[in-house]
Amino acid sequence: MSLTIKEIGQLAKLARLELSDEEKEKYSQDISSILQYVDKLQELKTDKVNLLIEAEESITREDAVIGNSTKDQKELIGLALDVEGGLIKTKAVFD
Repeated sequence: MSLTIKEIGQLAKLARLELSDEEKEKYSQDISSILQYVDKLQELKTDKVNLLIEAEESITREDAVIGNSTKDQKELIGLALDVEGGLIKTKAVFD
C-alpha cells in the first residue's frame, strides 16, 4: 500500500499540519515504506506462535491502603502552601 501526495495532504489537513510540497513528497515515501513493511508482516503465519505471557491466574494485586492515619493526613495537609476547609487548594486546571 502506498499513499499519494494528495492523501498525505489530506492527512496533514486533518492533523492540522502545514506541510511543504517537499515534506509531502518525503512523508509519502516514508509512510508508504512503513505500510509496505506492515503488509509484509501480516503475511507471517503466527497461528503456532506461543504467547509471551500466559498467565493462568490474575497477576494484579488488590489495592491496599497503607499508613492512612488521621495524624499522617493532618501532617501532609500542614505541609501544603494553601489549605481551605481541610483540603489542599491548588490552581485551577480548566478555566
